[in-house]
Amino acid sequence: MRIFFQDLTGNNCRLGDQTLINLLVTESVDADYDTASAVCLAPGGPYAKGTTLHTEEGGLDTGAWVVEDPVVSKDGSKTWRRRQGASAYAHLPLVSYKLRRAGYLQARRTLSPQTVGADHYPPKFCTLTYMAGTVQPDLESQLAQPPQGKGTIDIFEYQKQYASWHQVNDAQDIILSIASWVGLGVAIHCKLDACADQYNPQDKPAITAIKEAAAWSGASVYLDRTGCLQIYDRLTAFPGGAPPMPQDLLSEELHDALFSPTHVTVIGTGQGRYWVPPVPGGPRADPNLPYRDPEPGYWATSPTAYAIEVDENLTGPEAAYPVVERIEIRDYQITPNMAKQIAQERLAAVYQGAHVATYSGPAEGRGLVQPLKDNVVAVTRRLDWVGTYYRYEMEITAPRGAVKFGSAYSNWGWW
Repeated sequence: MRIFFQDLTGNNCRLGDQTLINLLVTESVDADYDTASAVCLAPGGPYAKGTTLHTEEGGLDTGAWVVEDPVVSKDGSKTWRRRQGASAYAHLPLVSYKLRRAGYLQARRTLSPQTVGADHYPPKFCTLTYMAGTVQPDLESQLAQPPQGKGTIDIFEYQKQYASWHQVNDAQDIILSIASWVGLGVAIHCKLDACADQYNPQDKPAITAIKEAAAWSGASVYLDRTGCLQIYDRLTAFPGGAPPMPQDLLSEELHDALFSPTHVTVIGTGQGRYWVPPVPGGPRADPNLPYRDPEPGYWATSPTAYAIEVDENLTGPEAAYPVVERIEIRDYQITPNMAKQIAQERLAAVYQGAHVATYSGPAEGRGLVQPLKDNVVAVTRRLDWVGTYYRYEMEITAPRGAVKFGSAYSNWGWW
């Protein structure tokens, strides 16, 4: 006969050095930060807010957390007790904690002068192509004296404005730069092949800016147990298949919920480009010229901007009754391909949230199961001291099959 939870003790169920009385953990790829709540015996007093601690569940290290709110409370019905052999009653030294995943303090930092430095603020990014084809020619025109130019700036202003741009090759460079400013580790598991020509995430939280840059290529972001940002493609990260199960499966639920939304429409503006050869004669102004380099030179941005609207939808009977979510991008220019990937990333999350299976059972030996790494989208664990032993249970949520996109109408603009 097997007895559950017999190996759990106050010595191997801890938050830092404090014994756990209760612990509720929620880990999900759809949340900016994993969260947890805990109640501990804390004879030495509470840990200070901002402290980074590890949870230990049955002897397994289940990740690092930042203390968000330590609460010392006394309640006669719950904490007024007398120890065996003692003559007087006293309150148990209980402390409750609200916890967020390690890296929370860094990820929530806004890209302000205090973060990026006054000399590099605002944090303006541009691609090397945009610098060579648009920014630098414009600055040179302002610097040159009439009739060749406008003569509105001097060489010092030219150098100042030129240096104010952070030049990058692609979105990966943007993500790595932002992460380095705030002190976050990053692991990239997919190709980030799309990038806005210019991007200014001024005063945005770091994780918001990183998620935005990743979404241009249809990628998602997850802050893992070590406080490292994982950049991944949902379509390949969750192919379906059998997820890890609790040691003994006590309940199972298969969900097939309505999509909300069924369609995602991304709206913005974009500009074509033309090739500028490195010889006299002027540019070949052909916006339809394919993006390839026939000879040394650079791509210049067309002066004409076009509206872009891309609509993507999911396959399902509810798609016949469209529920549309609009994403409007006005702060920077995009391409139709970027709009498509942004819409598909959003819909992939919707699809996986509607088509999931949940498995519940004892959590012993399964504390290391975590989202993304183990083909699951969410894990919930609950540890409770019930007076004579710990009760330790979990719920695993896993996607059911690959995402299915439907046929969609797209106005591709200039593309």
